[in-house]
Formats: sequence, C-alpha cells, structure tokens
Amino acid sequence: MTSPFEDILRPLCDGALEDLSRAAEAAGTAGDSLQAVRDSLRPALLGRLCALAAPVLFAAFDRMRPPPPPISALLDEPPEDVSRAAYEAFAAGMAAGGLDALRQSHPGLDKALSLLIEHNCAAALELVVRLRADDAALRGVKPGWVVGIPALSAIDFGLSDPHAHGRMVARLDFQDGTKLAYKPRSLAVEAGFAHVLHWLAARNPALPDQRLPRVLDRGTHGWMEWVTPTDCRDAGEVAAFYRRLGVLMAVLGLLRGTDIHSENLIAAGAYPVIVDLECLLAPDAMPDWLKRLSEMPPFMESGLLPFLVPLGEGSWRNIGSAGPPLPPVPLPDHGFRHAGTDWMRRATILHLPEEPCLPRLGGVEQDIRDHLPALEESYREAIQTVLANRADFLAEDGPLAGFAEARCRFVALPTDSYRRLLVRLREPDMMVLPDAVERQAARIARPVLPGIAEADWQQLQAAEAAALGRGDVPAFLFRPSEGILSESAGTPVGRLGARPPLEAARQAVRALDGGAVDRHAAILCGAFAPRPL
Repeated sequence: MTSPFEDILRPLCDGALEDLSRAAEAAGTAGDSLQAVRDSLRPALLGRLCALAAPVLFAAFDRMRPPPPPISALLDEPPEDVSRAAYEAFAAGMAAGGLDALRQSHPGLDKALSLLIEHNCAAALELVVRLRADDAALRGVKPGWVVGIPALSAIDFGLSDPHAHGRMVARLDFQDGTKLAYKPRSLAVEAGFAHVLHWLAARNPALPDQRLPRVLDRGTHGWMEWVTPTDCRDAGEVAAFYRRLGVLMAVLGLLRGTDIHSENLIAAGAYPVIVDLECLLAPDAMPDWLKRLSEMPPFMESGLLPFLVPLGEGSWRNIGSAGPPLPPVPLPDHGFRHAGTDWMRRATILHLPEEPCLPRLGGVEQDIRDHLPALEESYREAIQTVLANRADFLAEDGPLAGFAEARCRFVALPTDSYRRLLVRLREPDMMVLPDAVERQAARIARPVLPGIAEADWQQLQAAEAAALGRGDVPAFLFRPSEGILSESAGTPVGRLGARPPLEAARQAVRALDGGAVDRHAAILCGAFAPRPL
C-alpha cells in the first residue's frame, strides 16, 4: 500500500473514473487519449483522496484498535509478521457503510471529497477536449507533427497548486518521446517576455543568446515545451550560463518580475530557462516614502537572489533560484508510517526537494560567486541597450505592447501560507465545524496593502476564503494595462492602485539613468558576495 487508506478510498476513485468515461463519451472525446488520461489520473486522484481523508480516517481507526507496541514508533518499516487484523476489520467496516457514516458526521470531509473528485475529473476532461481542439495549432509548433499529434503515453497530473476549481499544470508524454507542459492559463505573458528578449537581441547582437521554450498560447490555456535540467559540458558553458542569467536579471527588473524561485528556473546546460513568468509587472506594494528611502532595485524582488528559509537546527534552504550552493536539506511533510497495518501512525516524512536551478558541471553545482564579473557585465549591457533605445522600448507599439492584454498574477500572500491553511482544514476537528473555512481565513486577515482601496481589500479576502473553501490555493490575476484584479475563478476584486502596472513599469524605465544602473549593479554583486563588516 503506497498511500494510507487507499484500499478504502479506491472505490471512490474508480467510480469517479467511470463517470469521467461517460462524460467523455457524451462529449465525443472518448478514444486512446482518454484511456491514457484515465490510467494517469487514477494514481494521482487516489493519492489526493488519501491525503485529504487520511487524518479523519486515522482518528476513527485509532479509536478502535489496540495500542501499538512502543517499538512501532522507532521503525520506519514494519516487520513482515506485523498484525493487520484490526486494520482489515476497520477497512471492512468502512466498505460496509462506515465511510458514508463518517462523511455524514464530518460535513467538511464530505464536501471536500466531492469537490476534489468533481474538479479533478472536470479538469482532466477539459485537458482532453483542449488537446483535440488544438491539434492543428500544435502541429504548427512541433516540428515533425505534420500528420497529427502522436498518441499519448502518460500524463503527470498535479504539477502545481490547484487554482480555479482544481486546475493544475500537467506534463504530457507522447509516444514519439515529445514532452509538453499543459498550463490551464494563458501563456501571453511568456510570449511577451520572449518578445522583449528578441527585441534586445536585435538591437545588440553582442548579448548572449537565450533559450526560450516554445509556447502556444490559446487564451484560456497554453502548451509549453518541456525543459529538462542538464549538466554543463565544460567551464565555458558555466560562464555562459551566468552571462545569460545577467541579461535575464536585467529584463526581469525592467518588467518588475517576481516569483522566479528555485522551482521556476531550470538550468539546461549553458542556458538558464524560466518556465513560469505569470508574476511579471508586479504592482507597487510599498509606500512611496519607503521607496524613496530604500531605492531598492526591482530585481531584488524577482526571486533570483538568495532567499534563505530557516528549517531548524541550523539548517537553511535557499528558495531563490540563484545564489551559492548550499548542502541539500530534507524538507518535512505530514505523512504516515506502517500504512495498512495495526501499527499505523502519523509521522513527519522527510524528502529532498528537486533543485534544478543551479548549473552543474560533472554533477557538482557551480558557485555564482565565481562568475560575478560576467553576471554584472551582461546585466549592465542589457540595461544600457534599453537606455540607448528607450523611446523605442517605451513606444505604444514597442516590445511592452504584448503585455497589454496578458494576465499576470498578483501575490497577495505567500503561497505556502495558503497551503498550510488547507492542510489544517483536513484535521478531524476542522472537518466537523460548519465554519471551519471562515475560521482559517480569519487567521490570514491582515492590513490592506498600499494602493488598494479598503473595500477592494475586503473583497480580496472574501475571495481568498471562497477559494480555500473549494480546496484551491487562491490566485489573483490582472491585466497590466488596467490593473483590474480578480480571483482566478473569476470573482472580481477591484483595482490595483491608481496607476496601471504597465504604466508604472514604463515610468520606472523613464526614470533610469547611468547612476541608477551603477547602484543597481553594485547591489547585485553585493547580494551574492557581501563585503565583511
């Protein structure tokens, strides 16, 4: 048994997949793709059902079993002859109506399970429909797909947090070996970022080239080339990686990009590749008086710089996507030991996160501090290219025009805070409360951010609560040309300040001069190699 209580929850999962098949047949999308979707969705959906229901199921099981021996707390894996009689009796009782009774006594669990199944199956069917509808367009993007899209071999569901009724990023593996990322949002912002880099390259061919994933934006969703981390072949490629990173830092600063954390940048040999750019053109969230005092360059908030998170006992994790390599630190997560046995217990499970963002040579992460001159030089050169062509850059039909109708994301609260609230909502004491979501949402009530009206802020927090109530991580979107904010499921919120974010970015470029570039470059180097006091 790979997940706790999966034998109890498997009938729920299988019933949901049968409903999915019937819905697909009704929509005329049954076929080989649907079978691949079903086969791939089964383990993903079952794992989510287990994670959601396990705390309540374990509390019920714990009340009816004999106390496990003390040695069970010392072992990660149970011996072969461990007793399973109590667990099997519990599972039989759940199959004979106990699970239905448990759902009735825990209305939060009943609602959460129903929504999880509904959202996951609807999102999977939506993916199948969109893949079929985009056949011709995808053939124009992928060389070799002249006849049609190859058959699917597998889908890796759930590669992001759930937003907008459980929609998540997925990776599609095709039988010809192609891998594509499916994103249930517009990729206009990625296309706009690529256009800015092409604009720079056309005006300064001396700038290093960049690897830009091929994207197909379909408005409501998009497809992206899958980028895999690879090692550099020699020291020259490591140096080239950091020259390219300097240009990306410059462009992210100009476009006020944030959230380029360690999972959103891939070290693909000599190329740093950003795979998620939805947090461009971030609105000002700092009062003017503080901005005047700090003069903080915008790249400071990009996520590229080191950002150390304490993990206890002298351990730190750098969630910034650049910075000196740190020893790998396992991250704690909620889990279970001895699943399916009478010894089952709740436990903290440690896992090593994947860190694909730093360049490697011979399997060893390379230190950015050894390449600061190249990083600074390319950063300066990219900014100076913009300043030398400032009127063209700021023109209404210039490279920023592609962002006017894009949809960018406003981070109202760190995503991990929302995740912790959702984990807490799974606990038995919360699952019996009719106002559990409201209680959890009240924990993140906070003062209004600068530039947002009080009434709009109240609507934002109400939208947060609604998203948490349906099991989503809240996400807020806006058009940079107007700054009108809404939750990803469509709930309107209000305006992000008096000045549209796109105009704020233009104004910042107008204000740039040589002195500011010198200060920013010094801060950039100091962030990676601070001078001793």
